[in-house]
Amino acid sequence: MTTIPKLSRILNEVVTERADALARSSGFVRRRSKLSGAVFVQALVFGWLGTPTAGVGVLSRLAGALGVRITPQGLEQRCTKVAATYLQEVLAEGVKRLIESEPTAVPILRRFTGVYIQDSTTVPLPDALAAEWPACGNSGAPEAATASLKLQVRLELARGTITGPALHAGRASDRATVDVGDPVPAGALFIADLGYFSLPYLRALGERGVSWLSRLQVQTAVFTPDGRRLDLLAWLRRHAATPATTLDEPVALGVGQRLPARLLVVRVPPDAGS
Repeated sequence: MTTIPKLSRILNEVVTERADALARSSGFVRRRSKLSGAVFVQALVFGWLGTPTAGVGVLSRLAGALGVRITPQGLEQRCTKVAATYLQEVLAEGVKRLIESEPTAVPILRRFTGVYIQDSTTVPLPDALAAEWPACGNSGAPEAATASLKLQVRLELARGTITGPALHAGRASDRATVDVGDPVPAGALFIADLGYFSLPYLRALGERGVSWLSRLQVQTAVFTPDGRRLDLLAWLRRHAATPATTLDEPVALGVGQRLPARLLVVRVPPDAGS
């Protein structure tokens, strides 16, 4: 369990010792400088935490309160691509150290070497960053963001650990940015929503010995093991008249792929809501 004292201790380590170490290894600090990695991180993180729209004037004053006098222009000059890479490494360190959950001990999951759940979120960014982090551009609304950042994360339930966030442009699809950290190991279970549904990717998981669980993409052709294409809606209607509450049928997915899978159907009670 992550307690408040433990959280405080880890956060302090991340924004001090680890921030300084990563500043040297990333190349953000190449020689002895009054603006250490720790002060740079604390000024930006805590400055924007208190005032999300704070400019370099506010942030430089915060750096001064931390013991380093630097002009707004001097601080702005340190905000380079190297600094962005460095801050990304600090973010990854913080996530790795700070974010954890209680391991899941559901008996049925113990048969797997790991249970990996993946999802993403998208954060709008200022329009000035559109060249570096372009948004998807699907909306024609005047207020639609032109720049956004997609963060991919992967939670491993058995140990309660998380990998990521991996950063991508907002316009990148989940299927194109599915890899986060090391590949899912053989014997594991991979769970994701329809944004990641790709028959070639699911086949590649199976060939590596990874089980997977996903909702069915409605456009996907479903075949019986002997090659007959199922009219899925008609098939479900026929089974709706039976007393069974669940169905578990071997199928093959995709006209070209014919990916072996099992189709799981659970009857939802009428009073269960939407």
